[in-house]
Amino acid sequence: MSAPLPEQRADEQQYVPLTVWLGETTPPPGLSPSTLLRAIALFSQPNEAIVTIDGPPGVHAAADYLHRRLHTTARHTGTGMVTPAGGSFPCHTAGLVIDYQPDMVDATVDDFPDPFLADYIHVRGILRPGGIFLVVIAPVRPQLDGLARTITAARGAGLRYLQHIVVVTAPVTDDRLAPPVAGLPVDGRFLIPVHTDLAVFTTSGGRRA
Repeated sequence: MSAPLPEQRADEQQYVPLTVWLGETTPPPGLSPSTLLRAIALFSQPNEAIVTIDGPPGVHAAADYLHRRLHTTARHTGTGMVTPAGGSFPCHTAGLVIDYQPDMVDATVDDFPDPFLADYIHVRGILRPGGIFLVVIAPVRPQLDGLARTITAARGAGLRYLQHIVVVTAPVTDDRLAPPVAGLPVDGRFLIPVHTDLAVFTTSGGRRA
């Protein structure tokens, strides 16, 4: 029997839809309130438990408005996630986990295992079947491909890459981006952020897998 043609292969990891959202002008590394509301509403259900990792203060208001049960976690530098007072989060119960990815990876060093891998294994353990893991990746350093690193670590943790969302954070005039003049100083140059990447992953089982 001959091998299937590339477009006939069942490897869903090869085909990931790319979506563009028009956001608001927001400095990295966050999401605007309207974009955060949109993401929570799209990827979780009312009264469902959601978890944020290093999320901004505004996530509490968004979760309350959409009637989600919010739990927050934070990272110790170099040691992965920790759970605040209240104990460990129950396994396989979260409908959505949102991670605000830290700028902690040196692109010139081939770290093994990946510094995000342990975190993402933990995330997989608290997500319900078909739950969603959403990683917010701001363009902080041009030499660091945070999206590629995130995808590699998430797949290594057993999560399936579901969608790539590009949130445009620069003003749009007609059909053109109008980035602000001010930028972020990087190695003597200026980086002018015009978007934030959202990488969407899911666990096996449930309605999305």
